Amino acid sequence: MPRDIDAKYANCFRVGYSEFELVIDFAQCSSEGDAPPHTRIVVVPVYAIELARLLEKSLDDYRQQYGSLPELS
Repeated sequence: MPRDIDAKYANCFRVGYSEFELVIDFAQCSSEGDAPPHTRIVVVPVYAIELARLLEKSLDDYRQQYGSLPELS
């Protein structure tokens, strides 16, 4: 992975969609409440499916290496 890309922490996500695209907003929320999104990614549905597959595979790999993850309540 390139190291010169600006990294931002996100723990809040919002997803919107239309017939032609999905819009994913990323934000860093705190106990004081929601923060405005700092990053927006727009993808067509077929690439959203690929992103979901990639995330699931990465989480499976993570679990194999580090163990199970706690569920958020």
